[in-house]
Amino acid sequence: MIKLGRDYWSKLLLIGLIFGFVACGSKDEPSKEGDNTPSFPVTTDTTSVLVKKILSRTDLVVKVNRVTTEERYPGLVFSEIDFHTAKARQHAYVAEVDVNKLTIATTTPFGEVNTMPTKVNTIPEQTKYLENSGRRVHVAVNGGFWVYEKDSKGETTLIKPKHLFWKDGYPLSDWWQDPNHEFTVYMTKDGKVDIDIASNVIKHKADIYQALGGLGCLIKRGVFNDGISSIGTYLCDTHPRTAIGLSEDKQTLYVVVVDGRRTNYAEGLDIYELADFMWGIGSYDAVNYDGGGSSTMVLRDEDEKTKASFIVRNRPSDGSPRAVGNGLAIVEKD
Repeated sequence: MIKLGRDYWSKLLLIGLIFGFVACGSKDEPSKEGDNTPSFPVTTDTTSVLVKKILSRTDLVVKVNRVTTEERYPGLVFSEIDFHTAKARQHAYVAEVDVNKLTIATTTPFGEVNTMPTKVNTIPEQTKYLENSGRRVHVAVNGGFWVYEKDSKGETTLIKPKHLFWKDGYPLSDWWQDPNHEFTVYMTKDGKVDIDIASNVIKHKADIYQALGGLGCLIKRGVFNDGISSIGTYLCDTHPRTAIGLSEDKQTLYVVVVDGRRTNYAEGLDIYELADFMWGIGSYDAVNYDGGGSSTMVLRDEDEKTKASFIVRNRPSDGSPRAVGNGLAIVEKD
């Protein structure tokens, strides 16, 4: 990974101001790939393979307070990481998914398949609808961004997604608002999972079975998207985050939520820190999904053997899961 100099970022900021953007400062540059020697003293669980990987690939993490790791299902390893960056304490939740054993499915508010959703619902509820449709769900997170409107009572009506959105072979949206919304997680009908720009994905639209885009390519083919900050100041600030990554060999999908807006527990990450973190855990490609109060991760409750139950594993900044327009789930293969 190439670390860009201050002159570059000064020019980018100037260009951004000319065109009405506000870019992140040079302090938010992505860090280069690590050399196995962290820049700061590090306390780590030496048994955590994931933490060792993070520390060898990025200097974002300066202290690891606690790591819990569990294999929740064959092909699914879940980790919760309590750590510090140079700026603040953070909490991240990482699901490492072997796409040879598990796959993806998109979720909709009330189980809609071939009709465009118009109302929102929480990810726990969306997950239940997906489970009740016959899919066995293990993990789910919130998805992408929408054009929507609110009435005088504050109720949300969805207009259309700002990115590609396929569910079970139905193209609920084969449109994307602009290049910032192009990067897409998708699965073809033969089970292949990948991340690519929408203009490439759409070339094979007849073969797409699941697809969900986001706002901002974090990493593309091993290279940071160095201009992502020009999208808006929201990406420069620290917030809760949701992201999806894919390893270089395309065998491991990384499903990530980072808590935020909780002082002394989890401040949240800016967009370059998120890219750094996604690179650290092993992503070769990564896309940013909706964050802030929308960031939610649910896991299957393994104590419920007869009837599916799902628990919210992170701490949503609103205090409870926010109702959203779609999500991405990890499910067992048919």
